[in-house]
Amino acid sequence: SSVELGVLTQTFNQMLARIQEQDEAITLAQHKAEALINSIDGIVWECEPDTFRFTFVSRQVERLLGYTPDTWLSTPQFWQAKLHPEDAANATQISRAAASARKSYNSEYRMLAADGRVVWIRESGSVLVEHGRAVAMRGIFLDVTAQKTAADELDRLNRRLLETSRLAGMTEVATGVLHNVGNVLNSVSVSATLVGDR
Repeated sequence: SSVELGVLTQTFNQMLARIQEQDEAITLAQHKAEALINSIDGIVWECEPDTFRFTFVSRQVERLLGYTPDTWLSTPQFWQAKLHPEDAANATQISRAAASARKSYNSEYRMLAADGRVVWIRESGSVLVEHGRAVAMRGIFLDVTAQKTAADELDRLNRRLLETSRLAGMTEVATGVLHNVGNVLNSVSVSATLVGDR
């Protein structure tokens, strides 16, 4: 009947309106989450724990390393390929151990930026476990190059200060020895003069 059809149409329209409201709320929440993630001064990421294939990389990757998220995500083994050769084995081993142990971890290593710069990265990650199985790894890459450079400069200055102090100590000892030698020579000279006078 037309009354039943009208009720069904009205119910359908109400359900459709609720679904649209929920979709709008979900879209708004997604936009807020993306804005928050992209405002963090670091690269937020997610990858598969067995292959380290990245499934998400925030837009900060362009600013910090010069790569687009699409390039990073579409290239298998991208992260491994951009690790500094001297740090690659250790960085990969730490990530594999964390995935196996299903524990949070921190590590520091160097990466090669798109423009050839060497960038020090501090990685903080955690392992997402579902039904006793590691299903994803998530974390953040922070650029700590400035801190590393400052620490290296401080270490260099400390070594210079120690060397300068050592040389200053040697100079002080030499001055003391020369002073003592001068005293001895002065005594010898006085003694020689007395002997000569006699």
